[in-house]
Amino acid sequence: MKNLDYEINRICEFIKDNVSKTESDGVIVALSGGLDSAVVAALSTKAIGKENVHCYFLRYNFGSLDIDKLHTDALCKKFGLTYEENSFVSKSSKTSFFNRTIRQITNTAHSFSVNKDYLHMIFGIINATRRAGYLYKKANEHNCLVLGTTNRSELLIGCFIKFDESGCGPQPIIHLYKTEIVELAKHLGIPDEIINKVPSADYWVYGQTNEKGLTYQKLDKILIELDKIGIDTQDCKINDATKKEVSKCINMVKRAKQKHKGRFPPCLEYEGFYEQ
Repeated sequence: MKNLDYEINRICEFIKDNVSKTESDGVIVALSGGLDSAVVAALSTKAIGKENVHCYFLRYNFGSLDIDKLHTDALCKKFGLTYEENSFVSKSSKTSFFNRTIRQITNTAHSFSVNKDYLHMIFGIINATRRAGYLYKKANEHNCLVLGTTNRSELLIGCFIKFDESGCGPQPIIHLYKTEIVELAKHLGIPDEIINKVPSADYWVYGQTNEKGLTYQKLDKILIELDKIGIDTQDCKINDATKKEVSKCINMVKRAKQKHKGRFPPCLEYEGFYEQ
């Protein structure tokens, strides 16, 4: 594995450079209680100082996610950060009226044979755009950049929304696979409960446990190999991955290329974090 300090310094310089070039007073980071946003917040603190990092805890209370707030508290205590909750987060563990309505609509639609997954996607996008609008409002108030929290694994398979974690300014970690971010997190001292947490996207109605039914460890093995040999190959063999899983991953990458066409925010080049 390449030097972790080198990668951390490279990302910190990237953040500082973007803040300087745009004459911003700091950065906005949306905290979810998860790993990616925690790493971006920690790197931002190291790059420009905690007083210039404005954090917002954004969640939608699908399924009582009070644990996310506890993890956000642990992160902020560790790095001396503070955060605000956004206006559409319920103060209690009860599901909000908006989200209860979503559940009722999807359940009713299911009884009429309407595609429930499609409705989940629509409401997920609605929640994501609400979140992005809130963040940009705060960015304008504080003259700050909104930093993205998308990782390379999500980028390649299209598991993100353009107007949410990728609807932002610079993307400090989009060049790194999820498993690489785990290594960075350990080196940065991110609390273990966040590192070991099952990934989820809390704006989806029924949540997720991993990316498209694959663990990140297996997904990244396949993606790293595809990065080297290309997605049009017919002979991609990965240890511990079945032919069906490899084919599934190739199809996701191909769909993502069609789904997310267009110019992307500033980001670093992938340098091969793992030694080949």
